[in-house]
Amino acid sequence: MVSALYPRGHVRTQDEVLDEEAFDWFRDPQLLTDGECVKSFAVGIDVNTAFLAAANRLIVGLGEPVHVATPVFDKTVPGC
Repeated sequence: MVSALYPRGHVRTQDEVLDEEAFDWFRDPQLLTDGECVKSFAVGIDVNTAFLAAANRLIVGLGEPVHVATPVFDKTVPGC
C-alpha cells in the first residue's frame, strides 16, 4: 500500500513528482481523511477525455449491460 511507504504529510522530492498538466487539479493531500489514506485504490476520472486515445487498447465486454446495485471493485475488470 502506498500509504505505508510514506508518512502522512510527506513532501515529495523532484524525483517523486510527476509534473504534468493533468495533475494540476489534484486535491490538497492535507485534506484527505484517515479513512481515505488507508484505501488500496484511487479512482481518477478523465471528464475531458484528454487520455481517451491511451484507452484504445482496453479490452471491454461486448455483451449486454448488467445493472449491479452494490458493485464490488475488481481491478482486473476494465470499466468506468
